Amino acid sequence: MIQSLRSSFLPLVLLGLLYLPGCQKTVTIEPPIDPPSPSAQDSVDSACSYFYFLWGAHAELSNEYDESLQAYQKALVCDPDSEIIQNKIPLLLIKGGKKDEAISYLYDQLQDKPTAIAERLILARLFLQEGKNTEAIELYEQVLELEPGREDILLRLGAIYSQQGEYEQAKKIFRQLLENNNDLYFGHVYLARLYLQTNDPSNAQKHYAQALKLNWSADLIHEIASFYKATNQNEKIVQLYKELIQSAPYDELAQYGLVEGLLKLGKENTAILQLQEMRNFVGAPHTIDLLIGK
Repeated sequence: MIQSLRSSFLPLVLLGLLYLPGCQKTVTIEPPIDPPSPSAQDSVDSACSYFYFLWGAHAELSNEYDESLQAYQKALVCDPDSEIIQNKIPLLLIKGGKKDEAISYLYDQLQDKPTAIAERLILARLFLQEGKNTEAIELYEQVLELEPGREDILLRLGAIYSQQGEYEQAKKIFRQLLENNNDLYFGHVYLARLYLQTNDPSNAQKHYAQALKLNWSADLIHEIASFYKATNQNEKIVQLYKELIQSAPYDELAQYGLVEGLLKLGKENTAILQLQEMRNFVGAPHTIDLLIGK
């Protein structure tokens, strides 16, 4: 594998090395098996680091994660302070199914770099995947101490608290976010969902409406229509789906939703006309025939 990689990948690497600024080294055909130790260098070896970084990137694209990890580790020997390479290593460990090693590596990084952001975010994501919400929350709060007011982190914290059933804490976060930025789309969406969970449909509707003004989308309309269905607001369901069908006439879910809303309003003839129109483009027209028959 290594020999074949060298034969296909080396010309590209050598070409890149020729154009490295300040590089006065003689390019040889065979790359070094291992990078020189840092003690043997007076400064960062850019050519060495660049070579192994490209090697690692090529192996990563080929899903050769162990080989890619080895190449990035060698690149890090050549350039010990490269944050790009440092952040690559835990991601490769994760891709290779070595989560415990990734967590250990990230902890070591935080000891050396107490103000690191990227490492904390990766580590928090790993903890969330393992259901360790408390540890993830602690890391996100550390990030907020380093970079106060980050909306993305506050949204994540609010979502975690909501999932844990700590609704008041989640509401506090989302409300504060919207006080600072009332145009925050996800702030309105998450708060609307939270109000639904806590049986407050009036406030849920208010924030859904605001979210729709900020970012009109089919997915959000379907979510709002489900809310209207749960609260028996059939007139609004019909109005909402008519608006969606004007922009997406072949959205079958919207078409069926409109028909259902019309039937609940007792408008059978209008519902039949809608079904007949659907018959021209749905994948299973016999289903429409059955519905019209009923």
